[in-house]
Amino acid sequence: MRKHRHDDGFTLIETLFQLVVMAIIVQLLLTYIQVFFSFQQTFYARDTAWELFIFEMDELIYVSEEPLTIRVNRQLTRSYLGEDGKVVTEEFEVVNQSFRYSKNGGNEFLLFHVRDIYFTQQQHSLYMEVTFLDGSKKERTFIVPTS
Repeated sequence: MRKHRHDDGFTLIETLFQLVVMAIIVQLLLTYIQVFFSFQQTFYARDTAWELFIFEMDELIYVSEEPLTIRVNRQLTRSYLGEDGKVVTEEFEVVNQSFRYSKNGGNEFLLFHVRDIYFTQQQHSLYMEVTFLDGSKKERTFIVPTS
């Protein structure tokens, strides 16, 4: 009588190969999830920073009834008499990849990672387009006081 070889189970080599393949798949999946959440946090942080910037700009534009003056489409300036009778000078401009607000020599950075900014004004509206370092753009139109 002939003996039959039974192939009912897996060999040790086949089992180890399956474990290695599963480990690679799990590692790829975990890497994908980590990268996905990293990008999501980056975009969420940028959107949050943008909304806070817009809120701050809205408030700063209405500090005075004096109109803003656009210089070379890249800088906003305004001068007016303060409550104490002294001249107050305000500037909005891009400096060192940041958008800053200056008032009488004091600086406040409002938005970071900015490559360029462009302003245009028509009657009661101020259009602003911001280009970030990664090339993405955001824009906003504000209602502004005019003389």
